[in-house]
Amino acid sequence: MLAAVAVVAIVGCSSARGTDKEPSLVPSSVANGLTTRSATAPPGFDVPGAQWISIDRPDGHTQLAAIFVPAGPGPFPTVVYLHGVSGLGRTQLQWLPRLADAGYLVLAGCYLDAADPTAYLPCDGLPPNDPMDVTNTLNGYDALVRTAHGLGAARPGPVGIVGVSFGAEVALGVADESVGAIVADSGYGPGPSAVGDAPVLLLGLTDDPRVPHDEVVAYEAAMVAAGKPIESHYYAGTGHVATIVPTTADEAIGRTIAFLGQHLKER
Repeated sequence: MLAAVAVVAIVGCSSARGTDKEPSLVPSSVANGLTTRSATAPPGFDVPGAQWISIDRPDGHTQLAAIFVPAGPGPFPTVVYLHGVSGLGRTQLQWLPRLADAGYLVLAGCYLDAADPTAYLPCDGLPPNDPMDVTNTLNGYDALVRTAHGLGAARPGPVGIVGVSFGAEVALGVADESVGAIVADSGYGPGPSAVGDAPVLLLGLTDDPRVPHDEVVAYEAAMVAAGKPIESHYYAGTGHVATIVPTTADEAIGRTIAFLGQHLKER
């Protein structure tokens, strides 16, 4: 568990908007010394609808990210997608246009380098993949969230987080005041005190080979006992990450969109 993340609080920022013209989708700089620039899709990751950027951090590291923009003038409620411990996979990216079609501006980027760069998005600008490196994980999370707030088409206000596996653990381990809703797919947090007060939706399968289902259920019970706003939906069967498993993906994605609509889009 990423228990050390529990004590960190990040205060959100809103994108700056001029009065003369619509701001650029990819601003040259965002908060905390981060700079952004357009990038080309890495080989094998040219997913339809994705616009790629590089996020340059003041510590010298760089993160790659894809942006999915809804149709229309905006501004749009914004969602950050957090991948699992192995890295950001093409299969994960391929369903994110459904979030954009539902009216969400989506930012999906690496915060850990790929464990296997032949199978997941290679992020050579980051340190070697080490989920126990709490500082690097937090820096990567912070860069993605602050960049999401700063995108030109982003609606000011809270963002949503969709985290899968280790990404769910990260999302539930940061008391981030700029987050308005969390979907945690096949993962759980270190405890109720670690997360803020944003509503949480837990998704998962009852026979998960990587994340013990009884521990997810125990986490939910602890959150309920602490008075935290949380709901869940668990799918019978074997598999890991409900939004990707073929037998559950369509329903889980629809449930994710509905939850974000209730707690983020309608704000």
